[in-house]
Amino acid sequence: MIENWLRERVMSAAAEASDAVKQFALETIADTPADNLTEIREGFARVGVWAFQNPTPVFKAIASGKQFSVLVGMRPGATFHLGHFTLMRELCWLVQQGGQPIFVFAGYEADRFLSADDAKTEMARFGETYLKFTGDSLSDTSVSFSDQDCRELQVLENRAGSCLSARKVLQLYGWDEGVSVATLRVPAITAAAFLLPSTLFPKCPTLVLSDIHQITHAEATRIVTRQFKLPSPSYSYRLLLPSLEGPERRMSAKNPKSLILLDETREQIERKLQRSFSGGRLTPEEQRREGGNPNRCSFFKIAEVLQPRDTTTQMYQECVSGTSLCGECKKKHMSILVERIHETSKL
Repeated sequence: MIENWLRERVMSAAAEASDAVKQFALETIADTPADNLTEIREGFARVGVWAFQNPTPVFKAIASGKQFSVLVGMRPGATFHLGHFTLMRELCWLVQQGGQPIFVFAGYEADRFLSADDAKTEMARFGETYLKFTGDSLSDTSVSFSDQDCRELQVLENRAGSCLSARKVLQLYGWDEGVSVATLRVPAITAAAFLLPSTLFPKCPTLVLSDIHQITHAEATRIVTRQFKLPSPSYSYRLLLPSLEGPERRMSAKNPKSLILLDETREQIERKLQRSFSGGRLTPEEQRREGGNPNRCSFFKIAEVLQPRDTTTQMYQECVSGTSLCGECKKKHMSILVERIHETSKL
């Protein structure tokens, strides 16, 4: 059984994305009845996943100890921040289950040409931080591709583009007729990336690591696979770290106040964590009486990614019981979290 605090988090994510859950038929961990795959679902939940699409092929591969592909899409030159830890945590667990990482770097989206060698360099850069955070090296079988320098991707993009009408793309993505032709290419490029692993390794199912903001890409890919009778990838949707400023938004490199960059100093990290949004009540007396709300606390969600599960469970219990106030909680855990982030940032 997964911990109560984690069950509440996946239930909260499903509730917040209820419209998307219904529209795109997501299978949420919170609403799936127990069966012979429950242990696998709970393993996903413990690394931050709350929902899936078409998960059965990958579930069966994990249950039988067979290999499967794990697609990781990234922008080149990414500025690593705490939000990347959620991706690294899930990827590390999947590799332990038999997943083989395939990185596709979006040079087109970044508006720069990216060669195959550049993609290898980008993967190695990711691997340095991945090693420091997870303690594991990227597997030797990990491969990387540039969406601008891969013949297989170009062929797939052409095929995908022939399946997607402009009208359907505008409707699916909510774009109007003023959208650029360059932007209209994005669904076909993304669908090609999602389908690349099954082209390279046709005997292995593919799991695409996703978040809820990428769900329209999954739908565009589904249209392509249906028309060309290609195997559909599986998708896992992970919880994202909320903004330091509050739970309504996620960490974003576009807002420096929303996140902690891995190249920041100890002092900067501590200052941002100290000011991060907490799930406390209006007064100390009220919080002692009614307890806090960790599911609205940016500090708690950051701590959950960085510390052992038993520590997180204790932190949760002390919060909801009112045993610990927000200031006391931050004081207790601050030094450990700052050191964990700072040590990971060292290159």
